[in-house]
Amino acid sequence: MTQATLRRPATQRRARATRLIPDRHGSVQDVLLETLRSEGATPGLQQRLRRYAPFLAAEFDEEEGPGGALGEVLEQAPRFAARVEACRREHSEILGRLRELVRHLERESPDSERTWWLRRALYDALRRHRRRENDLVLDAHYLDLGGEG
Repeated sequence: MTQATLRRPATQRRARATRLIPDRHGSVQDVLLETLRSEGATPGLQQRLRRYAPFLAAEFDEEEGPGGALGEVLEQAPRFAARVEACRREHSEILGRLRELVRHLERESPDSERTWWLRRALYDALRRHRRRENDLVLDAHYLDLGGEG
């Protein structure tokens, strides 16, 4: 890390590193979050969630693979392997929650209380995951790679 980088305020360095997070990150996740956030009965909810599932799985596979956000962290900052593995487990958990909600909607109304709780659990898990994954990318950039300077 250069002296100029060290003198730069932490918030400025963090904002600069945030640009390193791929723009594609969150595209399917954003659509899913917006769908889950919508109030009350959502017409066609089951069909939309079923349609999103393979795209979300592909997005997670891309993140985990070579050139993906997690793949790059693991390649360039191997000391973060445990956190990368935790993110991978979260991918499986989120996909499992999505499948559970789709199955639930086959037999329950989209406006039932149980549906609301399942939607909320998936929404919370996905938001928490995105925050952790973004923090991991930023930490790897600053703590192991030294940031841009």
